[in-house]
Amino acid sequence: MKNLAHPALNRHIKMQARLFYRMYDVAQDVARKSTLERAVRQHMAVVDRFPTVLDLINDMFLAVMTSSLKIGAHNCHVSIRPLYTILMPSLMQKSSDAKSDTVAIMDKVTKPPESVRNAGYFHEDLSQLRDRVHEGVCEENMRPVPMLMPEKRRVLASEEETDNIRAGAICYVEELVKVLNKNVSMSLDTFIMHDLREELTNTTARDAFKKLPEDSYFMAFGTFEAAIEDAFSKDVDSLDRVFMHVCP
Repeated sequence: MKNLAHPALNRHIKMQARLFYRMYDVAQDVARKSTLERAVRQHMAVVDRFPTVLDLINDMFLAVMTSSLKIGAHNCHVSIRPLYTILMPSLMQKSSDAKSDTVAIMDKVTKPPESVRNAGYFHEDLSQLRDRVHEGVCEENMRPVPMLMPEKRRVLASEEETDNIRAGAICYVEELVKVLNKNVSMSLDTFIMHDLREELTNTTARDAFKKLPEDSYFMAFGTFEAAIEDAFSKDVDSLDRVFMHVCP
């Protein structure tokens, strides 16, 4: 299960990273062509005049996103690690049987007899109802746990025992996949979607600059202020040369 879940989860998170950055590019393109808000289009037109500054902004966004997704991927792997590290014999039970047993127990401990309901004098305080529910839950938890293999068996299992072991293993994997799907879905929503949104909301420009990779061109300036000043001066010089060429 680890050999299947680990690379599949990594691939899924990488595809999400590509999707997020694609959405970032699309948002810039929509801002350039915005027909609803004129101010957004004007602001984007101003930013486009400074391509070096825009490159710095894009690099900082990519750095923040990459840092957040790395942490999120680690948390996702930690959350599903128990599912492929240990065996849980309780998963051997069919989900349909578990559902029917749960419904029966809750009906037994929460619904009064038909005669009492028809009489109209059923009054039970919350403490008595709580005790009955607690007893039902305790009975459910004390139920024998199914085993993957019988306790008494020969060294060489018969064909019937082998078939039972295989059937039990298949049932276990089916139930494990169901639990894994729910766990992974909640982990991705929490550690990838939610945490990335929080990171982008709370990260300042200086913090984003510190997350840039070491081989980034802008890291040579040491601080965000120095990098943005250099980028702005380069773009201004470029604009001056363009204006001098157009209007000598």
